[in-house]
Amino acid sequence: MKSSSFGTFVLRDKTQRMGRNPKKPLEMGLSGTTRSVKVEMVRLAQSGPAPLQVRAGADLLRPEAHALLRELLRLGFTEITVRGDVTALGRRSRRSLSRLKGITRFEAELQAPALAAGSEPAANGTQAEASAAALHALAAATGATVGIRALLPNAPPPHIHSWLHSLHRDLPSTPIRFDFDSKATPLVWARLIDESQPKIAQALRSALERAANSE
Repeated sequence: MKSSSFGTFVLRDKTQRMGRNPKKPLEMGLSGTTRSVKVEMVRLAQSGPAPLQVRAGADLLRPEAHALLRELLRLGFTEITVRGDVTALGRRSRRSLSRLKGITRFEAELQAPALAAGSEPAANGTQAEASAAALHALAAATGATVGIRALLPNAPPPHIHSWLHSLHRDLPSTPIRFDFDSKATPLVWARLIDESQPKIAQALRSALERAANSE
């Protein structure tokens, strides 16, 4: 195929900027019957090689979640990111978790206290600690990268400072990304950012920037 050197350069540069997987990531969840989830997996795989994001949420607690994730590894996705409540997976044996080797990334989903039903600061601290242990086990058994995705409300709720401190304490080396559930007001978060540890403060600033850019 003929092409000018300029045209070839532009194409290569564009592909490099888009990363290893230039295709837009496919998305799916794990809700529904086991059969319906498997049907969706196969349907997405028929789109051709592409990265996949599994936004499982609480469905990652399902007893059959481990087997469903194993199924994904047979379908030719170029990268697989799994996001949700990873605590149940973390309680499995290392041998069991090693069968998930090939999944690229696991992200634990957490909620700020005001967004978690009947939450108390202690309970949220336990959630962060359990998620940290699960991520450590998953990374050790599979070689996957890991991270935290935490949902925040528009304004800081009560006990948010102690909850953020628990994240920093229990997840000292784990990347954390915050997302706001609605339009965030930077001014109301300014004091909390000033009082937070550098890692937490930077994650909050990044979340505010993303919220502003999405308007």
